[in-house]
Amino acid sequence: MLRKPLWAVLVVLVAALALPALAPAAALPKVRVVARGHAVTVTGADALAPGATTFAFSGTGKEVDLLVVRLKPGKTAAELLAAASRPRADPTKLQDEFGDFVAGGAAGRGLKLSVDVELTAADYVVLDITKQKPKQVATFTVAGIPTGAALPTTSASVTLKDFRIKAHGTFHKRGGITVHNNGPSPHMLIAFPLRPGASKKDALKFLKRGKERQFGRLIGGPPVALIQLITPGVTDVVHAKLRTGTWVLACFYADARSRGMPHMMLGMETAIRVK
Repeated sequence: MLRKPLWAVLVVLVAALALPALAPAAALPKVRVVARGHAVTVTGADALAPGATTFAFSGTGKEVDLLVVRLKPGKTAAELLAAASRPRADPTKLQDEFGDFVAGGAAGRGLKLSVDVELTAADYVVLDITKQKPKQVATFTVAGIPTGAALPTTSASVTLKDFRIKAHGTFHKRGGITVHNNGPSPHMLIAFPLRPGASKKDALKFLKRGKERQFGRLIGGPPVALIQLITPGVTDVVHAKLRTGTWVLACFYADARSRGMPHMMLGMETAIRVK
């Protein structure tokens, strides 16, 4: 159970994703990533300067899962793509060698996701990671005078760490959520709504033990992918619509550092209350 190819864990359980692209109070520069069938277009990234920026993912066809990577100095998109396309490529090793995973989202019919991220001066590449062999969608460069735009403040925050999830503050139905990866591994974050009256304790227990069927009986709706995958040190602000009630948060990522075990089975699961 849950022992999937390493790239496959990045897109697990996001088919039902339905997040509105909500703008923060102060509008940030926006990059639109739109999937139409197998074609993905990226607009708004032609002249980006360093600073907080919104990535708005949407689409009209079948789901496409996308990842934005900030390349290390001297590394190229072609080198990253070649390494990522090798059999059994380990995303953690790719991150260590080629660059940071700074944002991502699912794009397709009925799927919308808005993520605010702090962009620094560097070359970037957008990858389609829907299948085991990633594809390059676009490249862009962030350069020039910093805009001064900062990530919006939120009343709710989540810290990801090997191997724990710490949730703080008040989670609102339409509020932004600040998510920080305190590393050292990449992490993802999936949210599951529990049925009214379902035991939070049982849900966390089943999830940690990998009992998918028992856990599924306690779920009261489609999951929401809050974070596709982010690198240690990266902070994203996710604007999500979460219904009132209890939600379980979990990281399903697995790599060599976790000996192939999904992180939620090592303690990366917790519960929050949405008001």
